[in-house]
Amino acid sequence: MSPAARAKLAAIHLGKKHTPESRLKMSKSRIGLRPSKATRKKMSEWQIGKKLSQATKDKIAASLRGRKLPQEVRRRISLGHRGYKHTPEVRARMSAAQKGKVLSAEHRRKLSAAKKGQRISPETRRKISLANKGRKHTPEELRKMSEGLKRHWARVKYDLRLAWKERGITYSRQFLRGTDRTTVVSVYRQLQRINPERLIEIVNNLPPVESAIIKKHFGIEGEEKTIPSIAAEIKRTVQETALLYEQALEKVKRAVEDQPFI
Repeated sequence: MSPAARAKLAAIHLGKKHTPESRLKMSKSRIGLRPSKATRKKMSEWQIGKKLSQATKDKIAASLRGRKLPQEVRRRISLGHRGYKHTPEVRARMSAAQKGKVLSAEHRRKLSAAKKGQRISPETRRKISLANKGRKHTPEELRKMSEGLKRHWARVKYDLRLAWKERGITYSRQFLRGTDRTTVVSVYRQLQRINPERLIEIVNNLPPVESAIIKKHFGIEGEEKTIPSIAAEIKRTVQETALLYEQALEKVKRAVEDQPFI
């Protein structure tokens, strides 16, 4: 078909809307139809460089809002993307698009709720460990991590009594004697005094490096050591060791909160 004929057909159909019955018939006629690889390639090339207007984007977003894909469709999408790797250029564009983006409080709350109760499998942990083995954080990354942790502890005052009260859990007088606001370190010290067996169980479930730092610092398997001396032993910088130590203590705190030892 010549371009002129196509233009005439397009002009005839411009503004025309199909009835619901016609749309249903068209939909049924295409069920099970799979375009050939050549056709898909042409469709892909036709879309390259095409930019949607903001109005079109808003309409698409509104039509998809609240829609949930069936489990089977999600599984197929997952299988289709398995093994696919983004090019460095695409990754750079994705990174640039996310930089400076601030999530709303509602968005962060939903992300937190979605992750709550999730447990990473041992196989996934092993893969993450292998992927990060030998990786060294840059001074800029370490600085950002340090500042983030400082902001976290400045904002969060951890109150173990309140956390357990909300869950309807009773607590021992021995544990609560003299403690009103309970910090992570004091949670650790009190657990060490009241139930050392449970503490060793929690520490042994930590990643190997974090477990070793906690054991050395609190003298679980020998004398207590300072963070700089531990850093020299495990061949890490003092900043990295301090960050790992704080992360490990936070995990101990969460383990105590999830399953109280009293």
